[in-house]
Amino acid sequence: MTRDPIIATMQFAMVATVAVSMLALGGCRERRYGEYLHPRDTISLSAGDAVAHNKAVHTIDPWPAHSRKTNHPTNGKRMMVGMERYQKNESLEPQGMGVSDKFEDESKPPPAAPPAP
Repeated sequence: MTRDPIIATMQFAMVATVAVSMLALGGCRERRYGEYLHPRDTISLSAGDAVAHNKAVHTIDPWPAHSRKTNHPTNGKRMMVGMERYQKNESLEPQGMGVSDKFEDESKPPPAAPPAP
C-alpha cells in the first residue's frame, strides 16, 4: 500500500494548520485557575476603583438646591405672544440700546461744555 506524496503533504499541512491555530487561540484565553495562580493585590479582576466609588457614595447631593424647584413663575400671556411672533417670523426692534465704545454713567449729569477760546 503506497501513499500518494501529494495527499500526505496536504494532510500534514492541514494537521499542522489546526495545531498551530489551536495553540495560538489557546493563548488568548486566561487559564481556568489563572486568577488564583497569578499574584495580584486585588480580590477580583475588576477591583481598583474604590476611591471613585467612595467619592460617589459620600457625595451628599450633587445637584444644587434650586434644581429641585419645579414651580417656575412664568407669564402665560407673554409666552403666547412670543410663540406667535416666532411662528410668524417677526421680531421686535430693541429699545433703549445704543452702540458706543465708552461707558457713560447716566446717574451723573453730563459734563459742562468747555469754554470758547
